Amino acid sequence: MNINPRQQQVLLAVIHNYIECAEPTASKTITENYDLGVSPATVRAEMLWLEENGYLYQPHTSAGRVPTDKGYRFYVDRLMQVYNLNKSEQQKIEDEYRFLSQSVSHILQKTVRFVSDLLECSTMITSPDRSEIYASGTTQLIHRPDFNDVGKIRNVLDALEEKQKLIDMLNEELGEETSMLRIGAESNTPKLADCSVIVTRYNYHDRPAGIISLITTKRTRYDKVTSSIHAIVEQIDQAFDRLDNY
Repeated sequence: MNINPRQQQVLLAVIHNYIECAEPTASKTITENYDLGVSPATVRAEMLWLEENGYLYQPHTSAGRVPTDKGYRFYVDRLMQVYNLNKSEQQKIEDEYRFLSQSVSHILQKTVRFVSDLLECSTMITSPDRSEIYASGTTQLIHRPDFNDVGKIRNVLDALEEKQKLIDMLNEELGEETSMLRIGAESNTPKLADCSVIVTRYNYHDRPAGIISLITTKRTRYDKVTSSIHAIVEQIDQAFDRLDNY
């Protein structure tokens, strides 16, 4: 069943509000904060349609609704706009790499910590020969408001503990692609059902090498995260080039 333009507007408003506030979104919030040009009754009806068709769901403890994996997927594939990093954001990334030229290991160690802090996620990076895995950011991830449930935290910690198994799975799933995004249950790891996984390949000597894997909350700024990680990959490539010139 097709989702019409007004339903897309309502879905977009719910997702934007939920990403910002981390609270289920009520129809009143949409009516008051988003100029959709329709009545509150219409917003309620469209939210009900979106729920009945799997794009939203209503937590039993709340009158509001939150996006489902299907809702997020539609947003990422059809509604999300390209995010252009502002001058300050771009400068912060460039400054982090400006003088990095000691070794491949040093660059990747700095990267895994930088990405985790910048994007508040758990990050894993494999070395170009994939013999090493650099990891950081578990604390940043589980301290997000989405993980206020002990069971969710335990699942994430269990999944991240088996780094090699997780990396092998992500490598296999990535295949020949340069990047991928898995939302919630799309992941082949049930313990990461409350997370999104973003994987991007970086180059070494102008050839595809290791991967950068981000484990983040489903309630994330997908547009900003993907633009940030692409900018970081460019800086990694330049840092590796400087190694070759020393």
